Amino acid sequence: MTPPPLPHGLPLRSPRAELRALWTLALPAIAAQLAQFSMKVIDTLMAGRLGSDALAAVGVGGSVWMPLAIGSMGVLFSVSPSIAQAWGAGDRGECQRIGNDGVWLAGGMALVLLALLQVAPLLMRGCGVEERLIPPALSYLRATSLGVPAWMLFVVLRGVCDGAGQTRPILFASLLGSVVNVVGNAALMFGWWGFPRLGVVGCGLATAFAQWSMAGWLVGWLAWQGRRGLVAPPALGPPRAAGVWHLVQVGVPIAVSLFLEVSCFAFSGLFIGRLGATAVAANQIALNLASLTYMVPLGISLALCVRVGQWVGAGQPRQARLVGLLGMGACVAVMVLAAGAFLLFPVPIARVYTDSPEVIEATCELLGLAGLFQLFDGLQCAAGAALRGLKQTRLAMVVTLLAYWVVGLPLGLWLGLGRGWGAAGFWAAFIASLAIAGFALAFRFLRAIDQWPAAPADEAPALSASVPP
Repeated sequence: MTPPPLPHGLPLRSPRAELRALWTLALPAIAAQLAQFSMKVIDTLMAGRLGSDALAAVGVGGSVWMPLAIGSMGVLFSVSPSIAQAWGAGDRGECQRIGNDGVWLAGGMALVLLALLQVAPLLMRGCGVEERLIPPALSYLRATSLGVPAWMLFVVLRGVCDGAGQTRPILFASLLGSVVNVVGNAALMFGWWGFPRLGVVGCGLATAFAQWSMAGWLVGWLAWQGRRGLVAPPALGPPRAAGVWHLVQVGVPIAVSLFLEVSCFAFSGLFIGRLGATAVAANQIALNLASLTYMVPLGISLALCVRVGQWVGAGQPRQARLVGLLGMGACVAVMVLAAGAFLLFPVPIARVYTDSPEVIEATCELLGLAGLFQLFDGLQCAAGAALRGLKQTRLAMVVTLLAYWVVGLPLGLWLGLGRGWGAAGFWAAFIASLAIAGFALAFRFLRAIDQWPAAPADEAPALSASVPP
């Protein structure tokens, strides 16, 4: 049966065709996320060969780096939906102007992140880090910070590519970064091939080199493919004050939401530290597994944000609604598979990480809860991305604050420490907070898209040519 036409006369694409288009964008994005995630794993594995102090220093430095970096680059996540909406409307010139504004904003956010890193010693001492670990952790951070400008630029250029529906160059850039990171670690951490043995400083430098290589790849790719009309590279010129401010208005709530989510898990981990080494180890394994499986819905959500943005830019809110529902369903379906693996094979999975019977038993208990956690995590990830496609980010920030800091963390403290549930109490609280966030964001998306105006009939011919395949 042919789907009913939109008010302005453009036909709806079938769910099968739209799902195929979504996966075409999502698969390279998923692979790119896994490649970037592997860089952290490789750093941890290679730092471990330098000894426990080096591994701890890289871990402490990474714990400081992660929330500050995510908060800073989160502002730049506004570029992707902004480009997507302009691309869907067929306005290539606006895409170039948005990209240029984003590049200037990336420079500003790089300065902000570098300034925030100056408080790293206070954060480390405030969290009770052993004094002997602070100097090497700071050395690692200083070396890593050399890549901050490149990383901010990469985030913006990724938004330019994503907004135009081009996710493969992100995959190639991420694979290149992974290779540079491994080679750089071998050369600078261990002194291979005649290079100086720099230890944790070499690990930080390798990360910085990887970030510059990723940004350089995208600069070259955009310059090459822009001539073919596949993307609209950033125009080179002075920034537009109004354009930069609009990106800030959309991006700051995204950054705050990400920071609130990451910091909630970080604080929970600190409180779980009171429960002993076994609880900490089990929690770390469960979080690592959840982070790994999260890369799949995260990649889908990046594609979902782009598709929603492109369709509303093209004046077809009903198609954007269909995309949103398909994306949420895809994320939840993937997480059902992950949850099934956690529930059916907890012992073999735990044994990949440890041989300790106590840790394996504690991990299996958490993996049972992590299975349910996965389902709501997929829903909130997809629903939040659909809202970003509409550039409606303020409510998501409020929902994140309420779900994680008003419900999640207090409930975790009460169940985990007050009621004696241990680490399982914190994971039960995570499930509650993710359920609240997921359903609230999904409801908000459906309500917003149902009220979104469709394009007038006389604009249909122009829009139909600009809708992505």
